[in-house]
Amino acid sequence: LIQDLLKDHFVYGWTATDTDVMGNTVGDYLFGRERPIHRTTIVQSVDQGEIVPFKNIVVETHLNPEQKIYVSGNRDFTEEEMQLLIQIAGRDEVAFKTFYGYEDVDTGARLRDMNSIWYTAGIAHADHVAGRLNDMFGKDYAMAVNGQTRKRELSTIIDAHRRGEIPALVNADLLIEGFDSPPTEVAMMLRPTRSPVIAEQTGGRILRIDPENPSKVGYIVTLIDEGRWDVIPFGV
Repeated sequence: LIQDLLKDHFVYGWTATDTDVMGNTVGDYLFGRERPIHRTTIVQSVDQGEIVPFKNIVVETHLNPEQKIYVSGNRDFTEEEMQLLIQIAGRDEVAFKTFYGYEDVDTGARLRDMNSIWYTAGIAHADHVAGRLNDMFGKDYAMAVNGQTRKRELSTIIDAHRRGEIPALVNADLLIEGFDSPPTEVAMMLRPTRSPVIAEQTGGRILRIDPENPSKVGYIVTLIDEGRWDVIPFGV
């Protein structure tokens, strides 16, 4: 539409995520593969104080699904493929063990003491993860939300999470874009992805500047299953 209707105009655009899962950029689609005028990398954003410093925690599960998964091209996992991955026996337990036991060697900070957001694959998976977290840390520690959660209820839950009353929010592809909670410091990626956009959007949710915590560091945990080196962690 831009090309057809605005041939004699200069188009100037901004985007947080300019690359799709196939590696194409907005410039590839609209501007004849022209290079962007300016691009700020994630590391540059940290240096400029626009987002907080972060640490990637990549956990090899050493587990694999009984049914082999062959993904063609550069597309992301389908719903069926994702279900095969997340249903690996013991996979979620690796995430819980990491969350409970990880301690930053530089600061002594522990993941379990921070507000966290958990990305899961589907409503049933989110409910299961929230239930296990409540078993581990007590009632109302975690709450599962999804696209069926009413807007007003979701707003109330997110506000309670920001205040630390619900330390862990578990979601099924709901809080990927537009979610804003500066106090949240941990992103747990139980949902595997081959998409750099999804990896960047999910990890980026916990990199907001928190005026109440000037020394904030974001922690992004990604699970890598046996032989699945096509899963993309944040910032890669």
